[in-house]
Order: sequence, then structure tokens, then C-alpha cells
Amino acid sequence: MPGVVVSNNIVSNSGSIGISLSGDANAAVSGQPVPVSAVPFYRVTNNTVFGGSTASGIGIQVGVNAAPSLLNNIIANTATGIAVNPT
Repeated sequence: MPGVVVSNNIVSNSGSIGISLSGDANAAVSGQPVPVSAVPFYRVTNNTVFGGSTASGIGIQVGVNAAPSLLNNIIANTATGIAVNPT
């Protein structure tokens, strides 16, 4: 099953987060459980993320319920290169 492709981008002076990937948190609504949603698959290749003149922020953030393939990305001058939420 194909998913989203993020490829060949330049993100300069990215601020807080250069590239953010996440799925559905499956949080309960009004105390009631919700059905488990599909986990999105991402392919993130050949991107350059530059934090700015002062190292700050996160280059690539992987949020809840996401399944990315990160290939051949350059992350420079950020406080954190790749941050992963393990849930």
C-alpha cells in the first residue's frame, strides 16, 4: 500500500520543527474508546533541514502512530536531529 512521499525538499531556518510526521492518537472521546485507526506510512528521502544560524528545534519529528522510512536526509544545526514518540 503506497503512502505519502516527502522528497527532495530544502527546509531552511525551520524554527521549532522542520518536518513533522504523525498519525491519529486514538484518544478516547468523552471517555469512550474509539476504533484503532490505520497507521500512516511515510517515505522521507533526500531532504535537507537546516535549523538556522543558532542550533534550535527538531529536524524531523515522528509523532504518535506513524511509521516512516527515513532515507538519505541531511539535518544540520538543530538542537535535536530526529525525535520519535514511541507510542
